[in-house]
Amino acid sequence: QYIFQNIKNLNQNILDAGCGISFFPDYLDDNKQNVNLTLLDNANNVKKFYKDNKKFSFIFDSLIDLKKPENKYDLIYSISTIEHIPNYFKVIDEIYDNLNADGDFLLTFDISYSKSDHINIYNVENFLKYIGILTLKASLNVFKS
Repeated sequence: QYIFQNIKNLNQNILDAGCGISFFPDYLDDNKQNVNLTLLDNANNVKKFYKDNKKFSFIFDSLIDLKKPENKYDLIYSISTIEHIPNYFKVIDEIYDNLNADGDFLLTFDISYSKSDHINIYNVENFLKYIGILTLKASLNVFKS
């Protein structure tokens, strides 16, 4: 709901970072206008699922080392994906590198109680600070332009 509510009905170039197999891309397509949605995932079953889909572009790639697109994205969202990636700081860096200077990044993630999970109650504050620092940097770069 958070992601859906924050996507405007505008001509936006959007990346679903770590799309998985989900109803959400179709739901967006059915309920938002003028949305150009690209799906990205590195799981073979996801690639096979979206292989013949004509509604969306699909990129088979890792969030840790994204290929740079010709045009950056107006909006990148990621739903409950980043907590499964050990080097989630690198993912955040890659996302910001692929986002327009005035673009939006929408993120949801799960927080674990287990210290063995990548994002947990013991380290989530550092993760949130890192995102905040990058958000501040992105804002400052917009003002420099």
